[in-house]
Amino acid sequence: MIYGIDVSDIQDPVDWTKVAQSGISFVYVKCGNGNTEVDGLDADPMFAKNVAGARAAGLIVGCYHFCYPLPSGPGLPAGRAPEDQAQLHFTASAGLGSNEGDLATMIDAEWPDPSQWAMWKCSKAQIADWFERYARKLEALSGRQVGLYSDQFFWSSIGGPGLTDFALRPFWPARPTGVRPQDGSKPVLWDPFTSWQVWQWSQGSGVSGIPTMVDLDVIPDDATMQALRGMNIVSPTASTDRPPST
Repeated sequence: MIYGIDVSDIQDPVDWTKVAQSGISFVYVKCGNGNTEVDGLDADPMFAKNVAGARAAGLIVGCYHFCYPLPSGPGLPAGRAPEDQAQLHFTASAGLGSNEGDLATMIDAEWPDPSQWAMWKCSKAQIADWFERYARKLEALSGRQVGLYSDQFFWSSIGGPGLTDFALRPFWPARPTGVRPQDGSKPVLWDPFTSWQVWQWSQGSGVSGIPTMVDLDVIPDDATMQALRGMNIVSPTASTDRPPST
């Protein structure tokens, strides 16, 4: 097992030397942050600082983009289209994820909660289409396959079991257990996923060098790490521990 974390500006300031000394080997750093119409930012304000600090400490680095899959079109604010957001996020990342050695970029799919869809004028089909188009555009920009971070509740709410193309991409399930994974540990997956590459197993733990709680992640083995850092991403970690479809 290879242990890592994911961070955003919430964790600032981070002493990356202490993080590395604590046994952390990789980090996913938040970059893309919604869209300008919602919060005025297209990038996490600590992104560049976190990437530089993590690299200087010898950690393997990747980025993730927190997406706001809002509807676009006539009469709606400009810049909401998934292709526009992918371009903004890719530019903000300064190309992190494009080069062999970077961890595969991850799409963070967890917003908005279904209870807010009416407020944002979203729908299941519209959100699903948004993520598919966003992924294709980000892959066209980076020249590499991108992965998906999500949880079962959100992914199922948008009809995720039917979005089988995402099962062919690297998968980062949010499946906290609070129990530190050991060799052979694996998360319980859900349709359509049959493999995983990164596992977020804790959503609030302490790590030396970080003043706040932080999410903890794990990559199962060296082969998966190398696949995530390669130009052609594969899915070597199969699992059959899936709940039945409902």
